[in-house]
Parts: sequence; structure tokens; C-alpha cells
Amino acid sequence: MVKVGLLASTPDFAEMDFAVKVLMGSLEEIAHRAVALRYDGIEFMPGPESVPDPERMRKALQEAAATLLAVNSGRFRPQGLCLFGGGSARPVHPPVSRRCEGPW
Repeated sequence: MVKVGLLASTPDFAEMDFAVKVLMGSLEEIAHRAVALRYDGIEFMPGPESVPDPERMRKALQEAAATLLAVNSGRFRPQGLCLFGGGSARPVHPPVSRRCEGPW
């Protein structure tokens, strides 16, 4: 079965000059709003240095009958952060402490 998700993030996303428009609000607000708009769930784009509590996310999704379809790392690069550090194959686990270097 194909599920359709709405790209969502926390309110601080509005401060970024990002080309993609997303649903913003608290975890509870975005979960309920996505379902009200007839989406199956959300593709969540958290702030890389302020990842929400997983239990709070689970509860918000469960109460709204929504699904977390994906966690999107799209905020890392625009904020100058890397998923991988120093050319290694090991991911940099949040909190991210290393800034990306090099040409964009």
C-alpha cells in the first residue's frame, strides 16, 4: 500500500530561507493537521541541533492516527552541518558539533 506524507517541521523552520514550503507547528499540531488534510502521515524534517523527544513524537502521531513515514535530513546542509564528518563513513550523531567545509 502506498502512503502519502506531508513534509513537516518545527516552527523555527520559518527562519530559514528554504525553497520548499512545509507544514510547521508543534509535533501535536502537525500530526493532527496532516491527518485533517487527508495525508497518511508526515515526512519530518527536524532541526539538526534540536531533535524532538522520540516518545513525544510517538505519542503525538499515535493520538492523531498518523504515521511517521520518513525523517528528512534536508535541514543539515542549509545550516552548514554534515551527516558524515571528515570524509569518514561514520555518521555524526546529534548533537552535531562539526560544520561542513568546502564548496557548496
